Amino acid sequence: MRCAVGVVHGLLHHALGLAQHDALLAPRKYLRELYAHGFIREEGLETGLFTLSREIDSLALTTLHQTTRLAGLARLARGHLLLTKKGSQLLDPAQRPALWSLVLHTFTSRFTWASHDGYPCPMVGQTGWAYSVYLLARFGQQSHPVRFYAVHYQRAFPFVLANFTDAAYRTPLE
Repeated sequence: MRCAVGVVHGLLHHALGLAQHDALLAPRKYLRELYAHGFIREEGLETGLFTLSREIDSLALTTLHQTTRLAGLARLARGHLLLTKKGSQLLDPAQRPALWSLVLHTFTSRFTWASHDGYPCPMVGQTGWAYSVYLLARFGQQSHPVRFYAVHYQRAFPFVLANFTDAAYRTPLE
């Protein structure tokens, strides 16, 4: 949410250029500022394996850009990302609940997570996202291994295991 507001605020002050493949050509300072919001931490950036110099260096920023456009907060015009009237209206602090609702709906329903997750079935990651949030709300006060949440997810949605037929590296349950 804070990153979406950051993008919209950035567009309020100036248009952001886009490369041929529609990646942000924002100044590095702007990209680093967006990443610093902590939307999601990426191991390669955190460990210094690579630096953030372009949008495509961060899946979080790529996702943010795509979600912002899908939500209608920004539009592409002549190679620049521009703030839409809708985006401008939702910048008002009184409109934050509406902005949150729009960004959440767009990210969970319109943006295809499979473009980043690498699973064979496009809906594996998105199936039951709200259940995952419920599990975090219920058990998140204490630290649990990822396997703890995976087992609960597999019990609730056993049909997703059918999408993992290639056991070249691990079995579907793993």
